[in-house]
Amino acid sequence: SAASDVYKRQVIKGAEKLIQEKKIGSIQFEYNYLWKNTSNTIEDVFTILSENYHIYRLTFWGKIATKKFQNSLESYPSASNYIAILK
Repeated sequence: SAASDVYKRQVIKGAEKLIQEKKIGSIQFEYNYLWKNTSNTIEDVFTILSENYHIYRLTFWGKIATKKFQNSLESYPSASNYIAILK
């Protein structure tokens, strides 16, 4: 739903202690234009997740490793699905 899309970053932020303690095996989220209407960015999510998780963009062809944040990830041509898998 649109409401849950807007709050995905807050959900990840709220789980930050569990993320740091490596108690969550994987996290899947969608990044889309609705995030632009909030102060949330994919860079924030990468900051929270990148220390303990491998982050992949999910595509038709499979998952593509996204080793670090890049400004191009902030574009909104369409929704992008990601999965973060515990290292």
